[in-house]
Amino acid sequence: MKRIVIASALMMLLAALTAQAQTVWRPEYELGAWVGTWTGEVKYADNQKETFEVTLSCTWSPSQYDVVCDQEDSLSAHKHKELKVFGYSVENRQYFFFFMDYVDNLEFSGMSFGKINGSIWTFYRSLIVTGKMYKNRTKFNFISPNECTETIEHSEDGKSWKIDTEIKWAKEVTSL
Repeated sequence: MKRIVIASALMMLLAALTAQAQTVWRPEYELGAWVGTWTGEVKYADNQKETFEVTLSCTWSPSQYDVVCDQEDSLSAHKHKELKVFGYSVENRQYFFFFMDYVDNLEFSGMSFGKINGSIWTFYRSLIVTGKMYKNRTKFNFISPNECTETIEHSEDGKSWKIDTEIKWAKEVTSL
């Protein structure tokens, strides 16, 4: 009888360890937060009175490791589209955020690396504007699975930050 109890206990322990081993964390799990359609209200720091709307449509990439987003907005008379990619760099052991902006016929792009800490996603990059080096920080704060704020800031010294753009995102909720 004692052997049966010990064997049963060992089998339950082995089953629990096997189940735990199967739930392996993968970095792309967090990235899935973006999958879906989002509507954003954009406000530039230098023009607090005007806001405009943007639409962001995000899907998994064919590899299922990255999230690819297409953004369109109603920015006055300008044609403005943006491509965003959220991913994880195994080589750098960091998350990345890539964007490619198309305004009229001009193209702007950037690659930022950062981390996800709970509901706060923070990405940094350096850039040169008119010969001067700046740091850029983009912060995403997921208030809920369907609500996020995005703050884009810049700094000359990496210590004091000035807000350039704020976006309030709301995810469309689909019913099954």
